[in-house]
Amino acid sequence: MMIRKASENDIEGIRALAQATLRQTMAATKIENPNYVDRMMERIYSEESLRRSIANDSTTLLLAEVDEKIVGLCQFGSPLMDDCEDLKEIHRLLVHPDYYRRGIGTQFIETVEDDLSEDADIARISVYVSPSDMARIRFYATLGFHHEMTEDKDGEWYMELDL
Repeated sequence: MMIRKASENDIEGIRALAQATLRQTMAATKIENPNYVDRMMERIYSEESLRRSIANDSTTLLLAEVDEKIVGLCQFGSPLMDDCEDLKEIHRLLVHPDYYRRGIGTQFIETVEDDLSEDADIARISVYVSPSDMARIRFYATLGFHHEMTEDKDGEWYMELDL
């Protein structure tokens, strides 16, 4: 497996990954909105949105590849609604369902930690997680993230890792 930064040449593969992963997420978290996948594909994983994400200097978009196939994505950077200078946020972490439990998510978090440890001002990494997604909560907790209830918003749990 190889982890690398995304480029515009990866957009088609990212969209295929998102499509497969969002359907699995919808089933696992019991999202009952029939338009959920289509809405996410239009808003977050459209070609234009992905171009902006790849070009954005305040975020990093990493990909995991196995045999030249994109099987994972991790986007992290400045918090979208916060100006904490010592904090970076994981905006997205997707792993194709066929590649679950192969260490890809863990490798993403380790890569993010390594990348951020070079910046002495960054002391924390955060992520928001649906409280109904216990597998994801356990994943982050296993890696040392803890739930900060006072920071929960919009029905999502706020989890944080101290660097």
